[in-house]
Amino acid sequence: MVTVNTYAELVSAINALEDDITIASNIIFSNTININYSVTIYGSNSAIVLNKVAGFTGSIFIIGLNGALNISDLVFEGDNNVSSPFIYNNASVIVDNCIFRNISSNINGSALFTTNNGVVIATNTSFINNSSTNVGGALFSNNGTTTTIENCHFEENSAREGGAVYINASSTITVINSTYANNEAISNGGGIFVGGFSNGNISGSTFNNQVAEFGGGVFLNHDVNAQLSNNTFEINNVSIDGGGVYANNNSSVTNEQSRFILNTAGRDGAGLYLNPTINSVVTECLFDRNIAQNGGGVFINQGTAEMSNCTFVNNQVSVAGGGVFINFNTVIDVNNILIQSNYANLDGGGMFINNAEVQLSAIHFLRNTCDNNGGALYLNDAITSSTPVFTNCLFEENYAKNGGGIFSNAGTIEATHNTFNYNQASENGGGIFVNFSQFTLSTIQFLANSSTTIGNGGALFVNSYSGTVLNDSSFVENIAGYGGAIFTNLNGVVSLIDSLVEENEASIVGGAVFNEGQLSLTGINIIRNNRTNITGSASGIYNGGLFYIQDYLIDANGLYIADRPNVAYITAPLIERTVIQLDLTNYVTPNIEGNPIVVGESTSSYPVLVQQDANAFVKPTTEFEDWEIQLSNDSSQVLLVKLLTNTITYNNLLGATNPNPQTYNESDLPIILSPPGPVRGYRFLNWYDLNGKLVTEIPPLTNGELILYARWVPAPETL
Repeated sequence: MVTVNTYAELVSAINALEDDITIASNIIFSNTININYSVTIYGSNSAIVLNKVAGFTGSIFIIGLNGALNISDLVFEGDNNVSSPFIYNNASVIVDNCIFRNISSNINGSALFTTNNGVVIATNTSFINNSSTNVGGALFSNNGTTTTIENCHFEENSAREGGAVYINASSTITVINSTYANNEAISNGGGIFVGGFSNGNISGSTFNNQVAEFGGGVFLNHDVNAQLSNNTFEINNVSIDGGGVYANNNSSVTNEQSRFILNTAGRDGAGLYLNPTINSVVTECLFDRNIAQNGGGVFINQGTAEMSNCTFVNNQVSVAGGGVFINFNTVIDVNNILIQSNYANLDGGGMFINNAEVQLSAIHFLRNTCDNNGGALYLNDAITSSTPVFTNCLFEENYAKNGGGIFSNAGTIEATHNTFNYNQASENGGGIFVNFSQFTLSTIQFLANSSTTIGNGGALFVNSYSGTVLNDSSFVENIAGYGGAIFTNLNGVVSLIDSLVEENEASIVGGAVFNEGQLSLTGINIIRNNRTNITGSASGIYNGGLFYIQDYLIDANGLYIADRPNVAYITAPLIERTVIQLDLTNYVTPNIEGNPIVVGESTSSYPVLVQQDANAFVKPTTEFEDWEIQLSNDSSQVLLVKLLTNTITYNNLLGATNPNPQTYNESDLPIILSPPGPVRGYRFLNWYDLNGKLVTEIPPLTNGELILYARWVPAPETL
């Protein structure tokens, strides 16, 4: 062991191959010292400073292929003079409890430059205010190197790429419990840049206020395999993409138990940007108050990924995908996620999915908002596989202009076991807005969704050239101006199977359903206790389109048939006890001529109706007292038919009063005949017809004019 105080003494010790050197005084280097053996150099105290003489621009140490340098308790001071990296490493450097500060490099890595499969280990060391005109503001490791950083601090370092650290070319980096503050890259990776078929493992570290174009905290370039765990990315800022982390081009990233807070991106992915990645995993992460144009928390562009057990809260974007934006050609499974109180200025307050194949499971969308479409979720040309796109999801208290819960624009969507509660739209579709899409929904609950008092479809709005099949679903207490539960637009299609529509409200028309497209009811459907605020404006189903029905329906609120093409088309037998209560409408209204009104009609799949089908229809409660429901003679139609009124002529009354009706129709039968009032001197025997046949009642199925005769016999007067 030797102690040195001057540069000359240090050179002499190195030349003598001393393996344990203590530096007791500050040393100014005037030339490079080459190390080709294993040596430990440490300061006698942590305030010992090593710097360069004015005009010397070389490295102070170069470690050769056979060298190894262990250094500790030293301060490396660059005085902001531009020069080569302080330490150029071709083999092995271990640094502990040192400070590298104010070092400027005219190449790569101002403090430590490692190459040729070299190894660098830095522990308990600070890198402050270092810079490189190229890459790696403090550390540069290239060409198969291994870098380990533990309990280190990087602050105010800068470079073109990798503001603090740059790792490249099949190298490996491990970062443990370290902090990165106020580092900056002109281009990529304000804190750390990892690229070129390299491996990264970053854990327990904090990235605060990093600045770059891409990847404020960490930039993972092409073909990187990275493990990120238990890190914090906070208040990082990029002018383009990936405020916290940017993973690029065929990289594979596992990001777990990390926090992304208050990061910003000028374009996409303020928290995390994946572009495109392979088999990436995001789990148990928090994305809080991040801001971008698209994807405030996460932006995923192509590739394959999994996301689970994460929370997205209070993120916001100026365009789309307040919490998450999943872009085209992405295949991703997302499960057990909370997406809460995120905001988009345009579409998809919680999540925006664009032309991607996505499986969503156990997602809770809560109180997300946007100013346009899809308060919780916007699906744009989403792709479904053999399994549902979303399952066991809860959409609650989300808000948008259209589609408070979901807005779907193109695509084929399958979903099961989902709940939509208290979502709102200022115009259409409080729960779901289906636009140029095909939805298949099973076991869905719509509770207390709304689209304002003048909007359409409190729970569901199905637009033109769109279709929705709902099986085993319920619509309860939803509110709209038109179609309290469901609104089907012109050329839209809705099929209800085994579903309940109950206690919904329309302020204008269609308490349960407003249909101008095509509505089909199959299985057991119950429509009851729905209402409108305007009397006679279809408290149940308003049908201005095509209405197909079969099996079993309880429609206690009424079917409003707007015109002749809007009658009920029966596609299979109606089960006994089916009730279709007809509303009084401009079409279903008594006509002076007494012409039959068609209210139901057979179809090619069910061409011959039976009496049970007709029995399901109930005439309006007013203005149809002398009308009844009948099956047409050819059994192809259900008709409202005006009953013929027949006269009854009573002869030989002898001036007696007659309590019996003067006319009758089919609905009045049977009529039990009563005797006329008393006549003095005579006793009434009975009524008889023209043929002298006794008549005591007019039985059912009687038709035509009747003439009846009263028969009397003399009777002594009683005094």
